[in-house]
This record gives sequence, C-alpha cells and structure tokens, in this order.
Amino acid sequence: MALLLPAMLLMQAAPPPPEEMAPPIVPPGEDAARDWEEDIPPVDPEIIEGRERPGYTAPLPERIEQENEGAIRAPPPEAFPTDQLPIPDRWRLIESLGLVQESLLDPYNQNTYKGDRPINPDKVPWLPITGDDWFFVANLISDSVYEPRTFPIPVGVQTTEDPDRIDVFGDDFSQVLSQTFIAGFALLKGSTTFKPPTVEYRLTLAYNVNYVDVPERRVLFVEPSRPSHRLDQFLGVQEAFVDYHFSQFDNDRFDFISIRAGIQPFQSDFRGFLFNDQQLGVRLFGSRDNNRFQFNLGAFWRLEKDTNSGLNAILRSPRDDFVFVANAYRQDFLIPALTSQFTVVYNMNRESDDIQIDTNGFPVRPALLGTLRGREYDVVYLGYNMDGRVGRVNLTGSFYWALGEDRNSFFTDRPADINAQFAAVEASYDKDWMRFRLS
Repeated sequence: MALLLPAMLLMQAAPPPPEEMAPPIVPPGEDAARDWEEDIPPVDPEIIEGRERPGYTAPLPERIEQENEGAIRAPPPEAFPTDQLPIPDRWRLIESLGLVQESLLDPYNQNTYKGDRPINPDKVPWLPITGDDWFFVANLISDSVYEPRTFPIPVGVQTTEDPDRIDVFGDDFSQVLSQTFIAGFALLKGSTTFKPPTVEYRLTLAYNVNYVDVPERRVLFVEPSRPSHRLDQFLGVQEAFVDYHFSQFDNDRFDFISIRAGIQPFQSDFRGFLFNDQQLGVRLFGSRDNNRFQFNLGAFWRLEKDTNSGLNAILRSPRDDFVFVANAYRQDFLIPALTSQFTVVYNMNRESDDIQIDTNGFPVRPALLGTLRGREYDVVYLGYNMDGRVGRVNLTGSFYWALGEDRNSFFTDRPADINAQFAAVEASYDKDWMRFRLS
C-alpha cells in the first residue's frame, strides 16, 4: 500500500501525451487576418477606368510626331490666369444657359431694350454699327396732371359767358388737364458699367395734350368770339444730342472728359435757380481727382417754346438770346461732406427789334410793361452754391450777383446799369422719420 501511493502521485504529475494536449493559445485577431490573406485576389496590373492605384504608373501611349510645320506650340500653363477667367459676350452666355428668358414686356429682368445686353449687329443691318459693345436704351414716361382751381376771374371787356351779369368778376372755378407722353431712345457704345459710354446718341420726344376750361372769355384766347375752353396738342423735341467721350483723358479712377452737342438738359446749380432748361447748345464737361472735382463749359442758343405745352418748338427760329456757362464743383471744400460750386453765367440778349405773338393771340415780346420796346442787354451772373451737410444739419444755399447793362430800360427808355443780388438758404435737421426744415 505504501508503494502504490507514490506511484499514483507520479502518474498524476506527469504531462499527458502530445495528441491529448490542448491547442496552443492564439492572440485574438490573428485568425481573421490569416483568413483575409488567404482571400486576397491576384493583383490586376491594369488601371481601372476613372481610378488610379497608388504606386502604379500606366504605360504612356505612343509618341505622336507633329508633321505640321506651321503648328504653334501650346502656351505654358502659367500663361492662363487662375484667379480670373474672361468670358466673351457674357450677356448671351446667360441666355444660352437658359438662366434668363427675355421678354419685351418685362422691364424688371434683363432686357435688350433697356441696355442690359448689347445689340446684335446682324439683326439690325440698317444701323452703321460693328462690334458687341453697342447698347440700345428705350424708355416711356406718362405724366398726367389734373388741376381744379379757384381764383377770381374778371369778366371780359367785350363780351362774357353770362351777358345778364354786371359783376366785375365772374365765376371763379376753372380746371386744367394735361397729359404728356415722353419717349426716349439712346444708342450707346462702351462698357456702360464702370465708365461713361464712348459715344452716345439720344433722342427724346414729348407729346402733350391739354384741355382747359374757364368760366370767362378772353382768358384763353385774345379774340372774344372764341369759346372759354380749349383743347390743344403739341409734339416737341426735348433731347437730340451726340455725346463723345475723350478716352485719352481717362485715368484709373474713371475720371472722364466729354463733349455734348445738340438739344440737351442743363441745370446751372443744385436747385436750378438761374438756368434749368433743355436748350440747343454745346457743352464740355467732366470730372477729375476721383470725381471730387466736376466742371462744365457750355454755350446755349435758346429755343422758342410752345405756348400751351411749354415744349421746344424746333420748327420756329431760335431766339436772339444766348447763354454762356462755366462752373466748377468741389466736394469737401473747406468743410467735409459739403459740396461747393462756383459759377459764372453770361446772358447776351439781342431781341430789341423782335416782336412775338403766341398761338393764343397774346403779345409776348416786347413785354407789356413800360415803354413797350424790345430788350437788349448783357448780364453776368457770379454765383456760389452749396449742397451737403455740416455735422447733423443738412444745408443748401445759393448766392448770385448780377452785373450788366440794359440798353433801353422799360422804365426810362434809357440805358441802365444792372446790379442785383439774390440769396436763398435752406437748412434741415433729421430726427428719426421727421425732418425739420427752415427756408
């Protein structure tokens, strides 16, 4: 018994045979890696279309020999800018992409007839234009005025609408209706965005229809036999000029110098106190110093006006009345945010032998004052005008000094010196939505 016990203990301590031993412990993940390596397909040396395998360079195609002796080598990549790309005819590119559908009756989107796109010369062969930088601008304005009014109207001397009345004044109610249609057309050459056009042709026509009804005769017509109401119409030319831009005087700040000849609008100061009209003339104008300095040099030959509409009557001979203007604007002159203007205007009138009767039969020149003789005078106006603000106060002002000679004063019928002054100032202060104004 004592011998069997040590033998049994030795058998328990001995290791089991190899086939009965447990499998070796494998770190986690190595089995999956071994299986993945066994499943790898063979590598295809060809490149999949649209993809590129790192570390693989495909064989290049056969070299092409250029046999054209006149061929020009392609420019290097640095010849093409990367920060900007010019696109010729950028207006029609938008149309080709279908982003904008042009309509003649749609003034809000891009429209060739309001200068958003250049004119196609092939579609207008009757216009002497070439290139893709010509623009056409058309506009139509309707101006309607109805004015009922009440003021004393004297009874006619020869006759009246109511013969049974013996009053000095008749009825006081009258009414005026005026309808004006203004059509403007402009043909421009240039960029139209960053600088003034190189050439501009402009024509503006105005057609006016007016009706007036008053209670007494001889108010509308000089003849007492004419009725006390009137319907009249007139077609006037308000603009007809050519504007040429001297591009050699341009600079990097887009300052310019242009000349304009024909019937054109002009206003001599900020408020138009001295001269504000559309007259026949020639004007040289432009800007310098980053548009902080502007100037005008002009000469105008005054046209006759239609009596009832006030439009230009170009079929009548112009008046013997000439206006010469020279002015200069300077922004921030002495005071920041205040624009100052210095102007010199010379008015030369030679209508001493002129007699004019308007279309209603009333005498116009000479004026029915004093000696009833025609006028002939020379007047020079020296002026200073300002517009802007001083701190929080908006300020607009004008001062004129007139010096000259009247050949035959209608008070004395003798030569008289002219020496007169004019001044006007308006100040305003803005507080939220309110503006307090003092003139």
